[in-house]
Amino acid sequence: MRRESTRPPPPHGRRHTAAATRPPPHGCLAQYSGDPKTEWHLNSHPTRASLLDAIANLPYKGGNTMTGMALNYILQNNFKTNVGMRPQARKIGILVTDGKSQDEIVSTSQMLRENDIELYAIGVKNADENELRSIATDPDDIHMYNEKSWRLPPTC
Repeated sequence: MRRESTRPPPPHGRRHTAAATRPPPHGCLAQYSGDPKTEWHLNSHPTRASLLDAIANLPYKGGNTMTGMALNYILQNNFKTNVGMRPQARKIGILVTDGKSQDEIVSTSQMLRENDIELYAIGVKNADENELRSIATDPDDIHMYNEKSWRLPPTC
């Protein structure tokens, strides 16, 4: 005797199967100081393992804190379909900073939000909380975090 499922039907007529596959991970990373640089694009890592390996082997980039330049850079270079952005996917930018920006961040943050990019601002060590609030999408209690006691791992 066959029992009917009580689960809701899957979206777009797809069936739930054990063989269903997840889409590949989608993550892009750009580092900045005085010269923003894309470390990898959204379509660079076909597996979760390769993405995690890239994160584990990422060198720390010290130097200036040109946050506004970095925000403009990711808008112009990373949130593009030719480097893997899926047009219907949720667009999220996560900024991690350890200092106070040496350039203007309010208008560049606003440009990203106007392009439907949800911004998270994460501060470590000496980050300026007012700047983090200016960068983060509202509400701040979800999109802003500041960890003053963070230290580099001993291997860095």
